[in-house]
Amino acid sequence: MTEFLDEISQFLTASPLWVQAPIMLVFVIPLCALLAYGWLRSIDAISVYLSKIGAKVGKHHLREGE
Repeated sequence: MTEFLDEISQFLTASPLWVQAPIMLVFVIPLCALLAYGWLRSIDAISVYLSKIGAKVGKHHLREGE
């Protein structure tokens, strides 16, 4: 696996900018967007879990009626 990643990184660093830029736009930016979406979903899931067990989030209780 590391050999494969090394080959990719060597290809990218040896390539001219006009090859690197489209690769970044097509592959890396969507990959980062998916990772960010997953990160936000996990934060939301943790928040829901904490609110169900009665933890305070911020200044307010998340349970109704408190």
